[in-house]
Amino acid sequence: MHDGARELDLCGDAATGIIVFRTEDSGDESRWEVPLGAEVDDDDRTETAMGNVSAPVARGLLVDAHQASSIAREFHGGRSVAGSAGTLRGQAVMSVRPSLP
Repeated sequence: MHDGARELDLCGDAATGIIVFRTEDSGDESRWEVPLGAEVDDDDRTETAMGNVSAPVARGLLVDAHQASSIAREFHGGRSVAGSAGTLRGQAVMSVRPSLP
């Protein structure tokens, strides 16, 4: 979802979890955020579809469908909310985010 420079990308599925990438300025890599569903443990990963690729993603980066819907509604309303376990921000997001068309 694009709104000027703002962008929201939802990846994954309701069965295994959804990763939400959002930014207020898609041209600035340091502005990307991922609302967290739980504490991030890099050893606890699940295969997640992101665009036309699939990659192992730490489960803590995933939210459930209800949380993803709430985050999307807030984004559409011009607000930004944290995930239940906080938000990953900045350059760390770029190590997770694939190049989405």
